[in-house]
Amino acid sequence: MPDTPAVLRLPDTPSFPLASGVVLPPGHRFAPTVVLSLRLGDMTLTPQGEPGPAAPTGQEGVVAYPLPPLVLRGRYSLDVRPERENPLDTGGGLTPLGRAPASPGRPAVPNLDDTTHEKHLETARAERQKLAAGSPNGFRLVSTYYQHNETFHEAFEKNYMNGWEADGVTAQMAGDTHDAMASDTQPVNRTAAYTSSTGASVTYNENAFTQHWSLMTALAHLKSGAADKDKDKYDRAKAAAETFRSHVEDTDNTKDTIAPKTAQEIRDTVKNAQPTAKAAIVGVDDEVYLDPDRYLDRVEHEGPGALPPGLDVEDLRHIQRRRAAILAADAAALTPAGEAYYQGTFQARLEGATVTATPTDGTDGRPVRVQAHVPQPVLDFDDSAWQGEVAEVARARITAMRFITVLLRDAIAERVAVAARTAQPSFAPPSAPGGDRARESE
Repeated sequence: MPDTPAVLRLPDTPSFPLASGVVLPPGHRFAPTVVLSLRLGDMTLTPQGEPGPAAPTGQEGVVAYPLPPLVLRGRYSLDVRPERENPLDTGGGLTPLGRAPASPGRPAVPNLDDTTHEKHLETARAERQKLAAGSPNGFRLVSTYYQHNETFHEAFEKNYMNGWEADGVTAQMAGDTHDAMASDTQPVNRTAAYTSSTGASVTYNENAFTQHWSLMTALAHLKSGAADKDKDKYDRAKAAAETFRSHVEDTDNTKDTIAPKTAQEIRDTVKNAQPTAKAAIVGVDDEVYLDPDRYLDRVEHEGPGALPPGLDVEDLRHIQRRRAAILAADAAALTPAGEAYYQGTFQARLEGATVTATPTDGTDGRPVRVQAHVPQPVLDFDDSAWQGEVAEVARARITAMRFITVLLRDAIAERVAVAARTAQPSFAPPSAPGGDRARESE
């Protein structure tokens, strides 16, 4: 008799602003116009069957298997609040929608201890001094770093770089970089991949170039919300980062190609590099960072030729994820005030989800490295009670705000990967033992 399918829970979302200036019926205490926002909560993911058979992927020891259809259910709240803060009423009725803790997602990554962190900082400061004193190019590189450091720091301070840790890979890279600075032979960018806390294999170059696109997405977002007089500083910071990327690529290093370099080889490269003309730097248009969905749609319909210069499909998908995370960070930073206007249920059916896994580690029979691939959910809201302008605006904006479903897709993928790794019923690899499978209770 099959095991009872595991039911996974997703975390509640913050309150996402949908529109301002929305007209309410006369007589409502927040009339005439309000800010309309959307929250999702009490979300569960239930598999409708058992996984399909596993098949080789072509990578040694890695298999892929299809998951059964997944049904996402939850509750929503369309909330309204005054367009201007009302000092007499800021409490509101925004009670939590979730009734139980979320299932585990990404494993927590411990911070570096203070001693290790300080050692890494000392190494970085010493290396900057060597570069600045070693050549005019080194001095320019360090000066550029200090010129834009405040702008880069703003991206971190506003939580727009909240994927910087890369599930522990960035800390491992920092350790190797620290060690390589004191070595004549150890390369800074090793060829062997790192293993993240989620089991993903990521190389030094992959993480470095991916983080570049994260920073560029954050800077484009900061620029979009800045006053006209301040926009130039974000353009200059982006140009500096693109120039640095261009010089790195001149060393035959890209996201997919690793040319290991020792610390001294890097210092020599900086010393002997030829200045790059601004016209030679192929930058990425801000619209790519602000509306990646449109470009992904173009690639889907027109093929790889529609990709922006310098980006591949995975880069574009990463920018899409970072854009969604940045908008969520903005929403989470808002202080909700107001009350629920409409509440109800929603659901979505996800078909075609798959899991890739290295099946066992030779000890407990559980998969070691797991990655879940799920489609973006299409949310079906029970909107039978919606009326008036609130209904019109809500339907239009929810359809247009694709970043919400990107966030849901990523949260679902995280929890499915953990469920597969821990051999929960209906998520485990078909070959995983069923005797001691963990279960997620409602």
